[in-house]
Amino acid sequence: MSYLIQYRRGAGSKWTTLEPGVHNSVYSKPQVRAAIEHMQDNDEVLGVSLQPPAGDTAEQFNVIRVPSDNPHPHVFRTKE
Repeated sequence: MSYLIQYRRGAGSKWTTLEPGVHNSVYSKPQVRAAIEHMQDNDEVLGVSLQPPAGDTAEQFNVIRVPSDNPHPHVFRTKE
């Protein structure tokens, strides 16, 4: 499965697309992994939005399925 992860911290901030490996400390969260696993297990799910429990920040993630031939430079790919 190929997907993009969008991220923002705080409701007023802009969304950014994360890069595999580069932003590992940002997206390496149990909730993000669970969303990706859910999408892998359910082909009809094209995206998941989530907001992990906040400490002093409100992080939000959008995990979006994309075609495997998507040319976006920040595409993540799961091991099939």
